[in-house]
Amino acid sequence: MKKPIWFAVITVACFVSTVHADSETIRGKVVDQSGKAMEGVMVSAFDDDRHMPSWKGDRMPSYYDEKKKCRVGTMDEDQFYTEASKEDGKCFKSLIAGWQKCGGSLKWGAGGVGLRGAVADKEVGVCFLAPAFAGKKDRIELSLSTLSKQIGDAQCQKLKTALQDAAGDHFKGSSMISIVQPGELSAASQKSLTTALCQLL
Repeated sequence: MKKPIWFAVITVACFVSTVHADSETIRGKVVDQSGKAMEGVMVSAFDDDRHMPSWKGDRMPSYYDEKKKCRVGTMDEDQFYTEASKEDGKCFKSLIAGWQKCGGSLKWGAGGVGLRGAVADKEVGVCFLAPAFAGKKDRIELSLSTLSKQIGDAQCQKLKTALQDAAGDHFKGSSMISIVQPGELSAASQKSLTTALCQLL
């Protein structure tokens, strides 16, 4: 069962045992404010010297690289929905489900997930869903100038108009578009956003 994590009220009890000079093992448990153990929680350990997290498996979680001044690694579904608000997470989940139902695909990156699909028999990256980070709110992003080169100006402008109508004041930008906090839109408007994007496929 997945639970939101509020670091202000969580205590992580860690016990470190040195295996050799460059290797350490972290053991412990994550508890809530009342001291009750929490299940299904992922904890990342950061290397102070290299400023990067440690991890198990073949996927490095997304994190902010101080040297590169950007996020690196690859976000997965769990991290994505943990970082997004509850309302925006529901909106994203519904949009992703609709996109995949229409034959679209997903491409996970450091900052979120891209929606890709075949438009006129050509693979196109349509938009990007990103949880809040570095002062930016949860959002749907797309570059109209890039997209117009792939699907044509007419179809691109039709999409822009449909997204503006659906998102209202949540629609920001002119060429580089952001639809911020889409989960705050009405259910009908959220459905219209999904419809507008899925009609490309």
